[in-house]
Amino acid sequence: FERHNSIIDNLIRSRAVAQELETIFYDHLTEIKALVKGIAILRELTPRTMDAICSYGERLSSRIIAAGLQEAGVDSVWVDAKVFMATDDNFGQAQPLMEMVTANLEKEVRPLLGKGKTPVTQGFIGVTRSGAYTTMGRESSDYSASIIGAAMNADRVQIWTDVDDILTADPRIVQTTKKLSRMSFEEAFELSYFGAKVLHPATMLPVIEKRIPVQILNSKRNGTGTLVDVDPDASQPKDVLKSVAYKKSLSVVTVSPHKRFSQYVFWEGIFSVLTQAGIATGMMATSEYSVAFTVESKVDLNSLKHQLEEFGNVTVSSGKASICLVGKGMRGRSGVAERIFRALGDMRIHMVSYGASELNLT
Repeated sequence: FERHNSIIDNLIRSRAVAQELETIFYDHLTEIKALVKGIAILRELTPRTMDAICSYGERLSSRIIAAGLQEAGVDSVWVDAKVFMATDDNFGQAQPLMEMVTANLEKEVRPLLGKGKTPVTQGFIGVTRSGAYTTMGRESSDYSASIIGAAMNADRVQIWTDVDDILTADPRIVQTTKKLSRMSFEEAFELSYFGAKVLHPATMLPVIEKRIPVQILNSKRNGTGTLVDVDPDASQPKDVLKSVAYKKSLSVVTVSPHKRFSQYVFWEGIFSVLTQAGIATGMMATSEYSVAFTVESKVDLNSLKHQLEEFGNVTVSSGKASICLVGKGMRGRSGVAERIFRALGDMRIHMVSYGASELNLT
């Protein structure tokens, strides 16, 4: 709150507007104090309460931006995501209820656009049918943008971030990265799912169906950014690989059946455990009877292993990382696998995944 009030003092020239914001912020501070007191008394922090606390950051910062735009001559209006971003009650990983979101946006936001106003709202947060704030996962503000863009049939969704577009690799690891001017939806989704930080993994999902382009831009400098579209222009040179992504802190789980009974029963048992536990695997490889897959470090490995042992012998190898190569140019291109595995010649490789997606080798 001290930081937010400092920003108000430095940004907002009108003392009346600044005092109005400070009054709103003080009311929010009172609410958070009550929440924290309740947590301290009960000695329990539920996902619902955590989402309520996490919702305040976006609500406060968006109010400052709306006021700052007003002073800069933009006819902006602050819109609480609570009035349109309807979600389920899966606190911490809430999913949008798109029909309700679309209807709410048409009712609450479309008329503002018709009057020439610029709505300023929040990413990352939503609200249940009962009115409780939710969050849609860490770093999901980009996801919020694509939900709104898809629901309102936007011409384009722009995501302004603090990095130079989508690059051929993580610049913190690789010094000689290049900017990518265009990517397909599928390539961008694969990259984000397998670790590229510039996009939230779910960002592509709402816009893919409606084929709405997404432009990634750097908020700190001018540039054309990266355009994620249906498919890059056929006249563009077809690079074999577009980009490389990686994830750390993974575990490889391998399950082999106790007995060689029906494959269908074995597969059904494995996937039933993963589904009921809500575990999304990163990559997967199978043989005739055995299966290996990766899970992130946040998964309760002891519980997962205990459940899987009903169906077979389970081994867990932790402290692993995945490297994902993405590019449509890999399809049917001879010599690609040889070059990749030559580069990995000195590495101990635990699994390889290729084939389920023709533009991804992990």
